[in-house]
Amino acid sequence: MEQFKGGLNQFWVGAVFGLCLAISLVLIPVAIIMSNINDVLKIHEVSVLVGQVSTVFEKSERAISNAKTALIDFDNDVVMDTLTAVQAYHQQSQPVLTAKQRQTLKAQIKEQLVMQLESKLNEQQIKFILSVFEKLADTKKGSTNAPQLNIN
Repeated sequence: MEQFKGGLNQFWVGAVFGLCLAISLVLIPVAIIMSNINDVLKIHEVSVLVGQVSTVFEKSERAISNAKTALIDFDNDVVMDTLTAVQAYHQQSQPVLTAKQRQTLKAQIKEQLVMQLESKLNEQQIKFILSVFEKLADTKKGSTNAPQLNIN
């Protein structure tokens, strides 16, 4: 009976060892494959990130080049016309005017500014000047700190 118990113990030790060996022989290749898949996914993530960064860089580059072309050939007359229009808006848009009246006044001054600039600038440059006018006209600080110009 002692030999039987000893043999049974050896059987269980062998069975557990064999089971562990079988599991390790299965899990090691699975782990290697999962590691490779993880590496491939990381490479894919990096390539997607690089693609997104290059897209943002290209858009920024285009925006900078558009701004450069918009700023080319501005002379003092264009800047003075813009500042004059901003100052005219701020002088005429008194606190007694309603928001709708101010918008109407702003639209009228923008139309006058566009008519003045059409002969001097292209469409893209005019859009840029109008955006500058909008930003300056919408700030209270721009009206108080603007240099006093002679409005004709």
